[in-house]
Amino acid sequence: MRNVQEEAESFSQLRADRDMLAQIAAHSWIVDCKKHADEILNNAQLFSAMLVYLQDAGCSVPTYARRLLQIEIADIPSLSWDWLEFLFAGLKKDLPATILDVLARSGALHNDRITLPARKFTKRTEILQDDASRMQACLEIHALERSIRGPGLRQAILVDRVGRLSLKSALPSDGYNAASMFQRLLSDGDPGDLAIMTGQFIVLPRGLAEGIESKDLPDAAGYVLLMGRSFDAAVTRANQAFRSGEVRVVIGTQAFLGQGWDAPSLNSLILGTNLSSFVAVNQLRGRALRIDRFAPEKSANIWHLAILPDEDVVGEDLTALERRFACFARIDRDAGEIRSYFAPEQRSDVQNAKALRLARSYETLHSDWAEALDVGDDIGGRLVRESCVNWRQSQLILPRPRGVAHWFRGLIGQPIPEAEVERMLLRLARVVLESLRQLSEIRTDHDARLYVAKGAVGFSVGVQNASRFEETLFHDTLRELLNPVANPRYLIQLPSGLFRRNAQFFAVPSRFDGHKRRAQVFWRNWQAMVGRGTLTYTRTIAGRGVLQTARLKSAGHQSETHLLWR
Repeated sequence: MRNVQEEAESFSQLRADRDMLAQIAAHSWIVDCKKHADEILNNAQLFSAMLVYLQDAGCSVPTYARRLLQIEIADIPSLSWDWLEFLFAGLKKDLPATILDVLARSGALHNDRITLPARKFTKRTEILQDDASRMQACLEIHALERSIRGPGLRQAILVDRVGRLSLKSALPSDGYNAASMFQRLLSDGDPGDLAIMTGQFIVLPRGLAEGIESKDLPDAAGYVLLMGRSFDAAVTRANQAFRSGEVRVVIGTQAFLGQGWDAPSLNSLILGTNLSSFVAVNQLRGRALRIDRFAPEKSANIWHLAILPDEDVVGEDLTALERRFACFARIDRDAGEIRSYFAPEQRSDVQNAKALRLARSYETLHSDWAEALDVGDDIGGRLVRESCVNWRQSQLILPRPRGVAHWFRGLIGQPIPEAEVERMLLRLARVVLESLRQLSEIRTDHDARLYVAKGAVGFSVGVQNASRFEETLFHDTLRELLNPVANPRYLIQLPSGLFRRNAQFFAVPSRFDGHKRRAQVFWRNWQAMVGRGTLTYTRTIAGRGVLQTARLKSAGHQSETHLLWR
C-alpha cells in the first residue's frame, strides 16, 4: 500500500541522518559522559534515545555511557518510532534542517510539536480503508452465506456511510456506502429480497411498501425509496419483512442499526465498519447474538474485516481486531476450547480459507458450543482469567536459574527446561498472591490456590477459589511484574550470568509501591520464594539510572491475560 511505503521511507530518512549523527556525537553528554552524569540520570530517557540512534547507525557507543546505565551493547534496543520521538522532542531546539524537512513533509511537525509516527500513518483505519477491497470482501461473504443458508439467510451488512446521492443516479457508484453496496448486489443478480435501513431513508421492494408514500429508484426496478413522513412506517414494515423472510438482506449503517434494532432472526452479520471500541462493537454483535424463539438452535456468523498491506496477517487493522476480541470469550472450534485471545493464521490466504471452512459448518456450531461447555445436567465449568506467557517470552521474562549448568545451557543455545519455567512462574505467582493476602487485599478465609498449565504455545497461570474481583486483582498485579518496566518507585534487580555481570529487572507492582512498608511486604516474600536480588528505590539520582536500565532491558517483555472456560 502506498501509505505503508511512505511510512517506511519516512522512517528510513530519519534514521542515520548524517547531520543528526554529527550533532549527537558532538553532544556534551556523549563527549564527556562522566562530567555530565547527574544531568544524564535526570533525563536518562533522552540519553538512551541518543545511544539507540548511534547504535542503529553502526556508530560506537561510549564505554562510560554503557557503564553509567549498566548495560551491554546487546541490551540496547532497536530503533523505533518511539525512540525517534524521544530523541527529536528532547533535542527539538537544535534539530538539523534535514530532519526538520522530513518531519514537516510527513506531517509529523505541527505547531512546534513532534508526533511520530505522523498522524496520517497512525490513522491506519483510513490509510488501509481501500474501499474497493472492503466492498469486494462484503460481496464475497454475502455470496458465500447465501449459497450455504439459502432461504434461511437473514443477513445485515453494516457500513459507516449512507451514500444517499448515489441513489439519485443510474450510474454505478465506486464508493463504499450503503447505497453503493445495494447497487452492487443488484448488479450481481439480486433475487428481490434486499433492503436499505439508515437514519435518513429506507429502501424496500415495491410490494412491501403498499399504502406507504414512496418514490421509485432509478435503475433499480422493483424497489422504492421511503423517507420523510413515511419513515417510521417503513421501519416497521422492513422489520416485519426481515422476520418473515420477504427481506433476507439488510444493508445499513452502524448509527441506525447499532442501537435498538430488534432482529432475533439475524444469523449473518458483516461488520464492514471501522469501529474498534468495545461498547460500539458489542452493540453490533448483540444484534446477531440474540436468541430466536422460533429457531432455538439458531447460530450466527459474525464477520470482521481487516485490510492487510500484504499476504502476512499483520498491520494496524489486525491490532484493531485484537482490541475488539480482547473482551470476548469465543469458541475455538478446532481446539474445542472457549477462550478470549485472538490468534489468526500467519498468512491471509490460510486465514481466509479457515474462515470460509468454519462458516460452511455453521450447522454444527450449536453442538460445538455444547461440547466445549460440557453441557449436561449442569454447566461443567466457569469462565476464568489466566495470565499467559508464550514459550519464547518465558525464556526472557522469568528469573534465570543460577549455576554453571544454566550458564552452559545458555552458551550452547539450549533453552531453560519446561519444568524449571513452570516452577519459576509459580514462584512469582506465589509472591504476588501471598503479598496481597498479607495486605488483606485478598481474603484469607478461603483457600485460594494457584496453578500453572502448559499449552501449545506457552504457559498459563491462574488462581482458583477466588472471587471475580480477587482474580482480576491478582492478574493485574502479576502482569505488572512480568511486563516491561514503566515508572515504579521500587525495582528488584537480579544479577545473572556466570560472573553475575548481567542483570534482570522486575518492577514492584503499583499495589505495593505506594509506601515503603507495603514494598517491604512484597520484598520479604520475594526473598523467601525467589531468594535473591536487590531492592532499589528509583526516586534518587542513582535510582533513576537503574530505572532507565530496567526500561531498556525489559522493553521486549510481554504477557497477556485471557479468558478461558475451565
